[in-house]
Amino acid sequence: MMSILSAEFYEQPTLELAKSLLGCELVKETEKGTASGYIVETEAYIGPVDRAAHSFNNKRTQRTEVMFDLPGYVYT
Repeated sequence: MMSILSAEFYEQPTLELAKSLLGCELVKETEKGTASGYIVETEAYIGPVDRAAHSFNNKRTQRTEVMFDLPGYVYT
């Protein structure tokens, strides 16, 4: 049985969210089919103030723009 996580789930503080995602199943559905897998590893960065983050110092590019959007999107 699949349960979709609520938007509020993703509003947790970053480090707590990273831990909460472990063991969750990530599913992508396209017209070509469905792919899924369990999350076994996460990384957590504290956004624009974290020197290791691609969004450090509010750096916005087409690639990083998703990091400035609403919670719940995946950046890979």
